[in-house]
Amino acid sequence: MQFSPNSKSSVHNLLLENREKLNLTGVKDVNNFDDKQIVAITEMGYLTIKGNSLHISKFDTNNGELNVVGKVNELVYANKKISHLNFIEKLLK
Repeated sequence: MQFSPNSKSSVHNLLLENREKLNLTGVKDVNNFDDKQIVAITEMGYLTIKGNSLHISKFDTNNGELNVVGKVNELVYANKKISHLNFIEKLLK
């Protein structure tokens, strides 16, 4: 799935408070999550949130709002899903 920010009508915003509270809008879905990583599908592409003791406190699919609490260490955007298999295949070439 490719993302084209210019073709989307919805808005995507991100507010990080003290690296402990993350509020997002424009979230379409959550691909996977655990206490160390959350992968959200946003209007601007895939967003990987890495940290410690991460917890989804709210996910409103109707409004596209996602709230995360925990220690946020890293936020990374990608235009398409990152496959761990592709990464391993590249290492073996």
